[in-house]
Amino acid sequence: MKSISNYVNHRETLSWLSNYFQEIYGVQITIDLSTNKQTYEIKYKSNIFARVSILDKEITINDAEIIAYESNEPNLPHVNRLYCFKSSNEELASKEDDKVLNIHQDCIAFMICMLSRLEEQECDQLDVHERYISNDSWSERFNFTSIPVVDHWADYIMHALSSKINEKIEPIKKYGVHISHDVDVPFHLSGKNKVKRYFRSVLGSLYRREFHRAEQLLKSVVNKYDVFDTFDFLMNISEKVNEKSTFNFIPDNTSDRWDADYRLEDTKIRDLMKKIISRGHKIGLHCSYNCYQNDYQINLERDLLQSSCQKYGYKENVISSRMHYLRWESWGTAKKLSNSGIALDTTLGFADKIGFRSGTARPYCPLDLISKKTIKLKILPLHIMDVTLWGYMKLKKPSDMMIKSKSIIDRVKEVNGTLNILWHNSDLVEKWKKELYQEIIHYAKK
Repeated sequence: MKSISNYVNHRETLSWLSNYFQEIYGVQITIDLSTNKQTYEIKYKSNIFARVSILDKEITINDAEIIAYESNEPNLPHVNRLYCFKSSNEELASKEDDKVLNIHQDCIAFMICMLSRLEEQECDQLDVHERYISNDSWSERFNFTSIPVVDHWADYIMHALSSKINEKIEPIKKYGVHISHDVDVPFHLSGKNKVKRYFRSVLGSLYRREFHRAEQLLKSVVNKYDVFDTFDFLMNISEKVNEKSTFNFIPDNTSDRWDADYRLEDTKIRDLMKKIISRGHKIGLHCSYNCYQNDYQINLERDLLQSSCQKYGYKENVISSRMHYLRWESWGTAKKLSNSGIALDTTLGFADKIGFRSGTARPYCPLDLISKKTIKLKILPLHIMDVTLWGYMKLKKPSDMMIKSKSIIDRVKEVNGTLNILWHNSDLVEKWKKELYQEIIHYAKK
């Protein structure tokens, strides 16, 4: 297995990270290897303002250990600890007389590894849906999944530049919220599998002791209303906080077991899309289950959705996506999406844990560490998904779910990131879920 340094210490890789800083802060810096190749030199207008010690060349992904270092920087209250690879030097940093910051931990390699998801490319332990799960990640093993560790390092480094030039430097973009809804099952009482789905839902709810959900499902048949048709509710909530939701539709079926049983040309889907469009909300691509490794299928599904959108009066190009079941191959899926014309993807989060899979709350164009090329696709990492809270994390009380969600939202706000929240229209059957969703959205926009 190659060492981490062998992946990182390349001119193209360091140039990519320099461009990352420019996109976030609007300031052009350069990151170069020193002549003796013992440190990275971070420069602004050709002047060094920080040096970073390079990681031991023998450390690989599997044997890397990550620990927290106290930052002790009073002017960065949100950055009280900085996570990085453990080294023989226990000190985080020191300053020279000329205000050059010497960082004794290899934050450059750490940031590149987190953003490029290097650990995922070297992992073959996947779940039943062939997804990389949080238990295998550095962030879970070393307890920083709920912290935007890359953003903290970026703010720390740019604060050093601010001190050097006596000029305040902040992220260009301010805090924002991206609200989206994957339309996996638009209507509970429609589709070719409606009877099978209904009984499975009721029996599953009873098995999980979700008695209120089972009651609502039974009542929906008697009273002839669809408990999954919550689209007006979702749009109303977004409009109340001056936001527009993105509704991600599945255009094709590549798995009878896991994909949707609707077609874009179905009358109810047509009417639904027209309603969403008429209210000014957005349409996104929700690639089908077996799409994430298939160039042809991604292109086909984007074209199908774009064609339907044009028929139904959507004047924009379909440029955003999320993969069904969050299936993702770093960075094969991203390259395929980029080649298809998708500009923004919102998949990259853990299915089983809310938080920061790539250590950031900020959108970025990823780097393929193998080819050393930037992928022309903006990644907006996923931070909070509805079913993660009660399904994967097994939280029992809505109050506990809210506490966990608030913690993530606060972290995003601190770094002026973009909160990416996913809530399915079909996960609002119970009253408490509607109340929880409203509370999360209102807190996010407060």
